[in-house]
Amino acid sequence: MKTDNKEAPAEITQKEVREAIRNMKKRKGVGPDDVPIDVIKLIGDPVTNILTEILNYINKGEPMPD
Repeated sequence: MKTDNKEAPAEITQKEVREAIRNMKKRKGVGPDDVPIDVIKLIGDPVTNILTEILNYINKGEPMPD
């Protein structure tokens, strides 16, 4: 999300992503990625690392990767 504000957005940490994943409810409907939260929780840190990179990329105003 690009803004006119010259201040860079705060970096999203792996700890924040891990906490968000931990707080998601199990056995809920899947999103557009068709990956159940139960699977994301089982994978753990590898998915946390990837999600953190993607979220920071988008947070800096870059387009979401395919």
